[in-house]
Amino acid sequence: MSRATLCVQRQTLPYAYVAVEGPVALASATRDTRVAIAVRYLGEEAGTAYVDTSGDDDLLVTIHPERWWSVDFA
Repeated sequence: MSRATLCVQRQTLPYAYVAVEGPVALASATRDTRVAIAVRYLGEEAGTAYVDTSGDDDLLVTIHPERWWSVDFA
């Protein structure tokens, strides 16, 4: 079984981070899934354009969280 840890942090004051760890599932990302993810972060127009100009080799990695760590020094 594959496992992963993902950490996101703010490197300016006040420092903060969150990390998640757990097993992962790997799958091919359908175009609809890729568009939904891109639109979430880039908006409708830019997200759709991003998917239309990127390759079809995208892999969807889904982490099933078992442990969370977070710190906020604010």
